[in-house]
Amino acid sequence: MTRRSRVGTLALLGRLSLDGLGATLLIALLVSAAVFAAAIAPRLGARLGTAELQQSISAMPAPIRDIRAVGTIGLVPGLAGTPVDRLVAPTDAAIAAFGEDLTEPLRSLTGDPAWVARSEPRDAVPVGDSPARADPEGQTRFFARLAVDPGWRDRVEIVAGTPPAAWAGDESARGVDPPLEVALSTATAEAAGITVGETLRYGALELVVTALYDPLDPDASHWAQVSDLAQPIVETAPGEPATVRGTVIVDTASLGGLTTSLTTGTFLAYYPVSAETLQATDAERVLNQLRSALAGGIVMPYGGEVTVTTLLGDEIEEATGRTATVTALLALALSGLLGVVLAVFALGIDAVATRRRPILDLTHARGASDLQLRAALGLEGVAIALPAAVVGVGVATALVPEPVGVSGWALPALVAAAVPALFALRAAPATRRQTRRDPHRIGGRRLLIDGGVVALAALSVILLARRGVDPSAGAGIDPLLVLAPLLVAAAVCLVALRFAPIPLLLLQHRLRRGDSAVALLGAARAVRVPSFGFAASFALILGVAVVVFSSILGSTIRSGIVTGAQEGLGSDILVSAPAIPSPAVEGVAGLPGVAAVSAITEIAGVRVDDAAAPTSLTLLVADTTALADVRPDLPALSGLADRAGSVPLLVSDDVAAALGPGARIGRSPVVVAGSAPVTALPGPGRSWAVVDASHLDALAREPRDPDRLLVALSDGADPSALGERVDAIVSASVPEAERGGVSTVAAADLISRARTSPLTQGLEAALPWAAAAALGLTLAGIALATVSAAQARARSVAVLRIIGADARQQRRLLLWEFAPPVLVAVLVGIAIGFLLPRLVTAVVDLRPFVGGRLAPPLVIDPASLAIALAAVAMTTAIAAVIAFAIAARHTPATTLRMGER
Repeated sequence: MTRRSRVGTLALLGRLSLDGLGATLLIALLVSAAVFAAAIAPRLGARLGTAELQQSISAMPAPIRDIRAVGTIGLVPGLAGTPVDRLVAPTDAAIAAFGEDLTEPLRSLTGDPAWVARSEPRDAVPVGDSPARADPEGQTRFFARLAVDPGWRDRVEIVAGTPPAAWAGDESARGVDPPLEVALSTATAEAAGITVGETLRYGALELVVTALYDPLDPDASHWAQVSDLAQPIVETAPGEPATVRGTVIVDTASLGGLTTSLTTGTFLAYYPVSAETLQATDAERVLNQLRSALAGGIVMPYGGEVTVTTLLGDEIEEATGRTATVTALLALALSGLLGVVLAVFALGIDAVATRRRPILDLTHARGASDLQLRAALGLEGVAIALPAAVVGVGVATALVPEPVGVSGWALPALVAAAVPALFALRAAPATRRQTRRDPHRIGGRRLLIDGGVVALAALSVILLARRGVDPSAGAGIDPLLVLAPLLVAAAVCLVALRFAPIPLLLLQHRLRRGDSAVALLGAARAVRVPSFGFAASFALILGVAVVVFSSILGSTIRSGIVTGAQEGLGSDILVSAPAIPSPAVEGVAGLPGVAAVSAITEIAGVRVDDAAAPTSLTLLVADTTALADVRPDLPALSGLADRAGSVPLLVSDDVAAALGPGARIGRSPVVVAGSAPVTALPGPGRSWAVVDASHLDALAREPRDPDRLLVALSDGADPSALGERVDAIVSASVPEAERGGVSTVAAADLISRARTSPLTQGLEAALPWAAAAALGLTLAGIALATVSAAQARARSVAVLRIIGADARQQRRLLLWEFAPPVLVAVLVGIAIGFLLPRLVTAVVDLRPFVGGRLAPPLVIDPASLAIALAAVAMTTAIAAVIAFAIAARHTPATTLRMGER
């Protein structure tokens, strides 16, 4: 006699985990991939932010990047003869204390400080027998400054003579002082015609040149801070002798005797800044620490005073703003992927639950409560998700070991936690009942759910529009940016699913009068038992939306970078200088490849009186005919004076709104002949007016050299090469002392620099990957949805085959089930793909990233959009093949046997 063993509830619950092992492994693989994506996205964002910070700060010139203390050194009389270590100790201590008081991570970014004290420039005249005395009238004038640089011997190579010795004199004491030994760079000596051993009269002092030196590393940041110690400034004018301005170095021990010259000069201490260890997650802390340090300042000994400054904080803010913009864009793309992942999870778990439905029913019949069933499947979800999540996070951390904030850990945890939650939900009693579903018939509960989702979507968009991107998110993921697009897509999907059956119902009523049983059955099943439920439709809609969104966003960013560069410069090349002579303007206009040149003179603070109130604006004087050649969007004003003799002005929009009738500049009436956006011309701010140079006399203004050139290039011209030639022409036309104020920028160089930015390259690489991942996940979702619906479909096919339907009719039935939901999902996905970029431009300010002063408009590139839609069509075709292949695996015999059990 065979003894039957009793199978208890716990044993039956245990069997749940052994049934459908293949589907379980598939879910584990999906969880691992999804957690990996959720974990690596914030890390990649942080890495991009770190790279952007480091590159931006490293590109800054040392004098504006490093922390600088500028002012006067503190010295008191009576220090002559003091040992050098005691002489510089108070100043060294004050400078060192500032750096030591810095807290981490700012302190790790700053190196050892250095300081230099310099006197005011004074005429240094050679004395004694010298070839330079042969022609006193043609003698080069040398204006020198005395400098004390405690570390100069470690930075230079003595190429002639010997280093200067300590000075035994004392400026504060009366008497005859011995000569002061000095060293100067070979470049300064060559420009001034000075050799080793020469004596220079320097006020009441005599300077003896004992050494010439060359910097060991001319590219070191120290020489950028004190460039006058390495290179002189040479000023030349026609018919006049050259003037050389340079600095000579004295021994550090001479500091005690030069208390008069050096205390009236300038003092510079700097702390070199390196961004090699700066992380994006530390940017906000560094910025706050830097502001606190600058506010605290440095207390100098003996009454010295310095001001501590740097532009490092401004660059960190700008780089952080660019990073926040790109992170927001990545969050929006990640939002779509996250939605697809959750939908695929739901489909996979539904496939597992459907396969285990008999065991669930048997366990429930044997007395298992709903709580036990939910707990059993929830524990199984934990058993699947936990190791998969550990693997996903571990791989992401190993590949990108970047420190991240809370979002870098919370987002993967939420993705993993969704798995056991979905498992538990699928164990609900309602999921086990085989009930007829008519999606077009909306019950009160479903109506409440749909209305709640729509309300949440509207609320998220309103909150996002009011708040914008969370500035505190930095390189992290803003949760609202992730949730808002998901809720919008879910709301649109729900609405579409409620209205999609209506055309099918109308078609079904018409097919009832026909003789096609397959078409009637297909239409009926498409309405009553759709193979694609909410999860599958949501996955397909979001997959298509991410592809279209990535295409539009990519083309908008590429176009915005170009537009931002051109808008910021106002032309292909912008030249700024204190004054640009007419020959230089003509020389630039005559260059091959230059299509047009417009010279602009800026007059700030011009008062305009009208009947309402006086207005202050910046007046831009230009030949407006030439300006229209460079900028066809701006009208020419020459010859537009009206009969009353009013001077026509082209004004910015802000001025046009504020300028009333009867406006006058001085005694001359002016009239608005046209307006342009405030960003139409670079530099003058928001309130400006353009006047034609021919009308300048009417305003009682004297003409003067322009300070700006707008240069338009011919098609095919090399902007970089022409920019160098333009800069050379303008620089050669201005005095040597003003050449540092000449700036020549080509829009093409700005565009190239923006496109090589780590953020730009990272975003351009991420968008195609996001689209490809979305399509891949969509394929998986369609396959899982087809598997879930295979059992019900197989019963219909079996009945059709029994009554004589052939294979062609079976394929038509499958096509009826597959085509309507896919068509609806693709159309809705494309619509959402066009909607999301508008949401982006409404809540995310792209200007910190693309440049310019106006938000870039949406740009739809037909070629990129065609490629995106082709990818969607190919994915749909592959999904159809997969669906047909899965359907072919279910034979009528198998289906009928399963139904008999």
